[in-house]
Amino acid sequence: FRFARQGIQRLNKIILGIIILMGLALRSYNLDFPSIGYHNMKENEYLSMAQEMNRTKDYLTRRIYFYHSFEDNPTMRLYPQPPMVSYQTILAWNVLGENIWGARLVNVIFGLASIVIIYLISSILFESAIAALASSLLLAGMPLAVFFSRNLQPESPAFFFLILGSLFYIKFLKDFKKNWLFFAGVSFSLAWLYKFSFLIGILPLALCIPYKK
Repeated sequence: FRFARQGIQRLNKIILGIIILMGLALRSYNLDFPSIGYHNMKENEYLSMAQEMNRTKDYLTRRIYFYHSFEDNPTMRLYPQPPMVSYQTILAWNVLGENIWGARLVNVIFGLASIVIIYLISSILFESAIAALASSLLLAGMPLAVFFSRNLQPESPAFFFLILGSLFYIKFLKDFKKNWLFFAGVSFSLAWLYKFSFLIGILPLALCIPYKK
């Protein structure tokens, strides 16, 4: 039985790997396509911020030159959250050079990591490998998940940190080890930094607080 269980676990990992590769294929399509069109305007905003931060060495002010091109200080105050996407774009450029595919690749990695997190959460909640693989397959091919995973917007990393925090919190509910609760708080805080509205994902967890214990 032990060898059979190990074989099943190995098969599950292989299937999960295939699902992740499928998710990568969907998200890497036209990864270096120019950032044009209405739905790419947000990309241009974060790209412009990153370029201006590199040019001015000022990493706190959000400048977008194509909105206020004739002003001395073309700042932008539309987003309440810090420009985390611009920061990760700068890090990607330092490693891969200034290009658009490298910046998008960071969000793709967040999207692929979310597939793994969904698998782990489903494994705990349903105690079924089939349900866990089905959940990861749905996320891998979900059109909105694919779109936001490859675009330079905060949704992909915010979603990753939201479900990562949920995973840590579920682990805390199982054994009440405080380190899981700490990691959950850090993950939720990062999701909040990327996009404030993603904190709504914490509300369902309020129904899982072990009041009696």
